[in-house]
Amino acid sequence: MPLQCRETVGRLTPTISAILDCLYPSRAAFKQRVCGFLKSVGASPSDGAYEWKLNTPIGELGVSLWDNAIMCRFADVEQGSAFTRQFTAQSCNPYSGKWNWHFEDDADTLNGNCELQFVRYVILLMTLGQFPADLTKLTPEQTEQSISRLSQIPLSELRRRQNLTNRQIELAFQQRNDAALANLHVRAEHLRLAVDRQAFSSRRIVIESGHE
Repeated sequence: MPLQCRETVGRLTPTISAILDCLYPSRAAFKQRVCGFLKSVGASPSDGAYEWKLNTPIGELGVSLWDNAIMCRFADVEQGSAFTRQFTAQSCNPYSGKWNWHFEDDADTLNGNCELQFVRYVILLMTLGQFPADLTKLTPEQTEQSISRLSQIPLSELRRRQNLTNRQIELAFQQRNDAALANLHVRAEHLRLAVDRQAFSSRRIVIESGHE
């Protein structure tokens, strides 16, 4: 190696080492959070191609963790494709069932709960048995159950979900995905009603406090 190249490498080595020293704890924290979540929803270690297996209402989901990625695969490709296309912003591969999540490999990202969207979708996946896949077919009792559950969520989180749902509606419209669009409109209405209940409850508390 020419002398100039050796000098350049020598200068870069401490910098690369420092970056990796910062990344190791962040990568470990990321993996620990995701592993903790997987255990909380019933995943168990697997001796197959993936580290974890999660028995979902639509079949087994294999999950492995990389330094800055969550690698997943639906055993039932058809069902996995239908779920991710209809309910999520990130569809799985319609041929292999792979549903992979890649994140920026830096400390700020890995320490910042970058996996939250994945977590929300898996929670939704695990509750599929409680509601019909087509939300337009909810019974009045199921509708009330959905709105009541959403009403327990902090208002700021409800607003965030409203914004996300509106973006998903735009995407479904662009893709001419009528099934997803119908579901998203139902979800948007449930969120609106939950926000109204939260706002009414907050006003009532303020009024009651004023009369004390």
